[in-house]
Amino acid sequence: MKCVRRFVKLHRAIRIAPGFLAAALLVPLHAAPLADALDQPGLPVSSSGDAPWVVDEIVNHDGLSSVRSGAINDSGGSILEATVTGPGEVSFRWRVSSQAGADILSFAINGVADGPQLSGESGWQSHSATLGPGTHTLRWTYAKDGSTSTGADRAWVDDLEVPPQAQPTIAAHPAPTATTTAGHALLRVSVGDGEQWFRPPR
Repeated sequence: MKCVRRFVKLHRAIRIAPGFLAAALLVPLHAAPLADALDQPGLPVSSSGDAPWVVDEIVNHDGLSSVRSGAINDSGGSILEATVTGPGEVSFRWRVSSQAGADILSFAINGVADGPQLSGESGWQSHSATLGPGTHTLRWTYAKDGSTSTGADRAWVDDLEVPPQAQPTIAAHPAPTATTTAGHALLRVSVGDGEQWFRPPR
């Protein structure tokens, strides 16, 4: 399920109707656009290389958003990584628009190549792999050779599915808080690995 991409900043005040208590079921807010675009809010996702991957709301498989490789020059590379815990199956959709046989999109698990290398006008394709127990690094790399660019010169990943991941444990819920008319209240919870800010459900 796609996460609504509206995020509150730390210390954002939440307007509360007069006479109501600011205590309710809270929903975690993950300010991680790449993970959200991959359909995995909260999953550790990062980007490196000569240009970072970005969210693409135009070219995607699910009609919402995908992640797209960065704008790189000849001999450059753009890397996307996600950290997941097994065991279980991982699957995703990917595509590339590039110089055939030269500018390549590849996938690796823990540094070991897995599946085909895509180049040219691949269209959306699916790929899956089985993960053993433990922590695994999934890496997608779009790499260019030393000359020539054709097509959009980009790669995309979407519809990532991973085994169920551990969720943060709430150690302390927020205390009820009352406000005056047109006033504001701050809600804060503590989780096992530190503090996170949450928003109330819509």
